[in-house]
Amino acid sequence: MANRMISYGYGMESGKLVVIDSEAEIVRRVFREYIEGKLLQEIADELTEEGVEFYLESRLWNKNKVFRIIENEKYIGAEGYPAIIGLEEYQKANQRKSARGNQKIALDAEVEYLKKITVCAQCGKPFYRRTKWKNREKWICPNGCKNDKYISDVEVFGGILSAIGMAATQSDALLSKEEVVTYYPTQEIMRYTNEIGRMTNQPAPSFMAGKKVILECAALKFQACRENKAAAYTEFVRRKVEQEFESGKVSMDFLTVAVSQVKIYKDGAIGVVFVNGAEVIGKKEGVTNAAKGRNKNRSESAVGKAK
Repeated sequence: MANRMISYGYGMESGKLVVIDSEAEIVRRVFREYIEGKLLQEIADELTEEGVEFYLESRLWNKNKVFRIIENEKYIGAEGYPAIIGLEEYQKANQRKSARGNQKIALDAEVEYLKKITVCAQCGKPFYRRTKWKNREKWICPNGCKNDKYISDVEVFGGILSAIGMAATQSDALLSKEEVVTYYPTQEIMRYTNEIGRMTNQPAPSFMAGKKVILECAALKFQACRENKAAAYTEFVRRKVEQEFESGKVSMDFLTVAVSQVKIYKDGAIGVVFVNGAEVIGKKEGVTNAAKGRNKNRSESAVGKAK
């Protein structure tokens, strides 16, 4: 592959260095978009998608090519090159690059908590949140279960929002599908029950003796009862879901008190298991632009802005 001998944005004309206007516009765009917050790879991807020529009909850009433009002092007039950008713009871009190089990733509370409760729907293993380029994330199953698509913070939060919307608008969505067992009879209870039957069949049963056996049996049966969490928590979850649906966001309070688990399915769908045992799977196409916008801001705050 041939390499450029002259920096992108310049050419030779009659033995002199000159600015190539079309390329100079790309240089200015790279600096402007990088200062405004775009990632090197994002800029490279957009230039590649638009078919912007880099050299000798090559239209493939990568973050290293963009990086070399950002750090190239020739664009401010060094080494006898005609200036394409101003000194202030050059300094802003390189200050952001330096700051990002020293930046420690800080995740917000919601993302940190999701890392604890998010599992693979296929194998049940905890999902792993991998970061790339320090501020691009991908949720993957470390057990080898591959998803069909890239799963980002935006899609995870958007899927949760979609599930919340379905739970809030569909009356039966929060009904647990699991069979609930609330009474576990023991052998001792069966013995007392048989004894009560034997005593009642006697010609002249003893009232005091029968009373004692019946009360002891009732106490044992009470101890054998278990709380029906589905029934006890459904109304609580319903209220929390309605509040969250109205707010249009995924809050830490909601995650900690109303959600027991988040599942990521192979096709990218997000399932929310609530504390009453009900699971609602959000629609992938149900992540609205508004939800994307809200959760993109959350995602950016979670991993830190590249500066």
